[in-house]
Amino acid sequence: MGEWVDPKSRRKDPRAPCSWKVRIVNAEKKQFMAKTINVSLGGVMLETDSPFSVGANLYMEILAVHHTKKLNIVVVGVVTYAALGKGGVHQTGLKFATDTSKFRNFLREYVADKAI
Repeated sequence: MGEWVDPKSRRKDPRAPCSWKVRIVNAEKKQFMAKTINVSLGGVMLETDSPFSVGANLYMEILAVHHTKKLNIVVVGVVTYAALGKGGVHQTGLKFATDTSKFRNFLREYVADKAI
């Protein structure tokens, strides 16, 4: 068994807490609802009722809000972390796998204001 690695050490971008609604569609075209726990320029941590496997590609529509700005972030993410959290809720970490240029400035401003 390998040595434990703190997930924070793998992150290249700072994260900021958030609680945004997310619609997920998996490869089988099944839809799920989730909410964000935190976000960075490179990815997002979600809270879901259903588990997702590491390596899975998920299509996401994230309704992001910052001050008076709202943005519907549409992106594909690859699951890099999956665990059962408190209360039986699943935590799913995803790395953004598609072009993020359309919403990068929004995320940069949000993270700068709210970073952990």
